[in-house]
Amino acid sequence: MNFKCTALVLLACVPLMLAVGIPGGQVDYQTTLTDPNVIFAVNAINEYYSKQGDNQLRTAVKLIHATSQVVSGAMFRYTIEVQVGDKTEVCTVAVWSRPWLTGNEATQLHETPSCGPLAL
Repeated sequence: MNFKCTALVLLACVPLMLAVGIPGGQVDYQTTLTDPNVIFAVNAINEYYSKQGDNQLRTAVKLIHATSQVVSGAMFRYTIEVQVGDKTEVCTVAVWSRPWLTGNEATQLHETPSCGPLAL
């Protein structure tokens, strides 16, 4: 009897989870290129490539996609169209934000950024 009640409660929650997203899962969110975390991401992309010997400035043109995920703080994942000289690239980057911390620990890259040619 207890198992049946538990199963019914869980089944009743499935539509709600599908409608609002699974807790802790990535969800799409709307933001702009002026978002401080997006600005941090673009600067981090340039810093990463500069350390690799690629000093071409990447300038954000368009925010293609953004997701957020509740972790210990918030994980933001961005797909950003950037201009590199006369070329256009798409970069993916993850930013971990923990606003209760200070200094470099508050906002940092979570993974190595990746950029490649824009597929037309």
